[in-house]
Amino acid sequence: MDDDWRRRIAILRAESQALLGDVKAAWTTLQDAMAARPHADLHLALTRLEAEPEARLNSVNQALALHGLETAELVEGEVLYDRLHAEAAPVATGARVTIIIPAYNAETTIGTAIRSLLEQSWQDVEILVSDDCSTDGTAAVVEAYAARDPRVKLIHGVSNSGPYVARNHALKVATGDFVTCNDSDDWSHPRKIELQARHLLANPGVVANTSPQARTSEDLVFHRRGNPGFYLQPNMSSLMFRRVPAMKQLGYWDSIRFGADSEFLRRLKAVFGPDAIVDLECGPLSFQRQTETSLTGGSAFGYHGFKMGARRQYEENAKRFHRASDSLYIDFPLTKRPFLAPEPMLPERSRDREARRNFDVVMVSDFRLPGGTNMSNAEEIKAQKRMGLKTGLVELSVYHLNPDRSLNPRILEQIDGDSVEMLVFGEKITCDLLIVRLPWVLEHWQEYVPDIEAKAVRVIVNQPPQRDYSPGAEVLCDIGRCADNLVGYFGQSGSWHPIGPLVRDALTTHHAAEMATIELGDIWPNIINVDEWRRPARPRPHKAIRIARHSRDQYVKWPDTPDTMLQVYPAHANFEIHVLGGAEAAREVMGGALPVNWFVTEFGEAEPRDFLADHDVFVYYTHPAWVESFGRVIFEAMAVGLPVFLPPIYEPLFKDAALYAEPHEVRARIEALMADDAAYQAQVERAWAYVEAHFGYAQHAIRLGAAMGRDLLPALTPRAAA
Repeated sequence: MDDDWRRRIAILRAESQALLGDVKAAWTTLQDAMAARPHADLHLALTRLEAEPEARLNSVNQALALHGLETAELVEGEVLYDRLHAEAAPVATGARVTIIIPAYNAETTIGTAIRSLLEQSWQDVEILVSDDCSTDGTAAVVEAYAARDPRVKLIHGVSNSGPYVARNHALKVATGDFVTCNDSDDWSHPRKIELQARHLLANPGVVANTSPQARTSEDLVFHRRGNPGFYLQPNMSSLMFRRVPAMKQLGYWDSIRFGADSEFLRRLKAVFGPDAIVDLECGPLSFQRQTETSLTGGSAFGYHGFKMGARRQYEENAKRFHRASDSLYIDFPLTKRPFLAPEPMLPERSRDREARRNFDVVMVSDFRLPGGTNMSNAEEIKAQKRMGLKTGLVELSVYHLNPDRSLNPRILEQIDGDSVEMLVFGEKITCDLLIVRLPWVLEHWQEYVPDIEAKAVRVIVNQPPQRDYSPGAEVLCDIGRCADNLVGYFGQSGSWHPIGPLVRDALTTHHAAEMATIELGDIWPNIINVDEWRRPARPRPHKAIRIARHSRDQYVKWPDTPDTMLQVYPAHANFEIHVLGGAEAAREVMGGALPVNWFVTEFGEAEPRDFLADHDVFVYYTHPAWVESFGRVIFEAMAVGLPVFLPPIYEPLFKDAALYAEPHEVRARIEALMADDAAYQAQVERAWAYVEAHFGYAQHAIRLGAAMGRDLLPALTPRAAA
């Protein structure tokens, strides 16, 4: 174990001991760690154990002294933090530094920030205070400093838009060779500007640098935030960059209310390379004031030690922009956003944060999932757009997915920031209808969910609660817990709707006791736009009959014996078996090897429509104990124009849109159909008509209209309503 880990463990141990009331043991733990190897983090950790202000200041000074920095003293005043003062001798300068201070209602704190910057050893500074339409005496305080020192200038904002718009107003008029920022309530050590500016002057290949900070209360009690065992970390506001090259390539900070520091830094690294930005390790040069009203520490939109809600959604959108765009220049004023940002981050967001925004439909699901769940979500979103409905999306996570996984691309395609938005924790929403797809997302209580008042709630049961119904089968979700959490989130139990008759049968047969207190509604089948999927023409005859199959590669998605497998997917020269989605489960069933006439494309390597379009028929047979919820892949094949062969269990759902056969009948039935062009085309036409009539957008308009008390059919175009 290296020294860093030992120190971090000691800090965490001392904090735990203090929480348990054993301050003496905590003190001993930190002193022992310092005896082994002194470090600023250990001294800052001591401030949490010391009762007297002078003792806390002494620990702070020990941390400064370790890095050769001038120590601080306390001058007259009331708030301990605002009494900090340190002196450093002026030095010769070789560049002007613009220091931007965005300010809003900071009359009681901004004096400390300005004083600490005027006392910098680096005297050639331009201090631009950009007032974001404060309603208190902030402007008067700044004007008083500007009257005494011409290096201080006040810029008045036009409307309250947040700190990054305020920064951009200042950046537009900045004259410095280098630019950095300082928060309006933060004290900076007098060597801060010097150390960063000297580093840039000495390293022409470096475009920007940061200096360390530590967070402290106004009583000089230091805090960690999501950093296990350390207090010092790079100060995002301290980012000092070369003004001309940075503005030429990047332009300005993104015009949002919070979170733009990290986005600007990622753009710097993307354009100039990661080595062109350096995090200096020169000791604590800023103390970030931590109060109950600090944005980053307290609000729903703050940073709670991990990315979630608006910040996470914004970061994902920004990263996609960085990867996909040839230019990362962001202009100011910003007339068109380069990528979407959640509504609470926008400068023009609703001023009344207690007011509720209204949506026609709010959809709740795990929008990261691959496969049918989000194919269905995306299709319903598209249909709702056609109806002129405003849709909000709320992410609830299933816990078996990697938490860093991004939204499904099919969902991302639909989010436009206008008719479709992601909703995030901290927002207050009303809606006519709230739809939860995939009950698993309700299984585990999740804290960071928007506050939603819904007139009606529907839960779409698109998968049964068990993987299959053989002895000892895996249980996927606890229905009772899901129902309880639904009420906890949204205040009502709603009605639950299976997506097909097989799911309904599973619920009523195997889960009758759990469903006893739940209202089981009508079937809520998946929908599809046949016009988008229909292939222009049947492909020319191939040398062999091409059987298509598309599904996830899970054991329940395949027949359970080699005999059945080869009956429905023949290993014969007259056939080619083309699989989209992987076939490792099938390989296991067949003893480790696939027939030579099988051609496998992995999941995600081809678009389903493109894959299906070049095949003759679609054959879909699964494990006998598996309850296929609906089989979205089935009507996708029908929509493309492939005759579909299924086991008879599907007949109640698809009627004459499919052809039904026992496994031993499949090969002969396919050969007969392929020999009769008229029968082939008639089956395709029957399937198209059935899918349009039963799974078209009109069906979605009807069921939404029934739930919302509206007639939504007229809003659909004639073809979409067919």
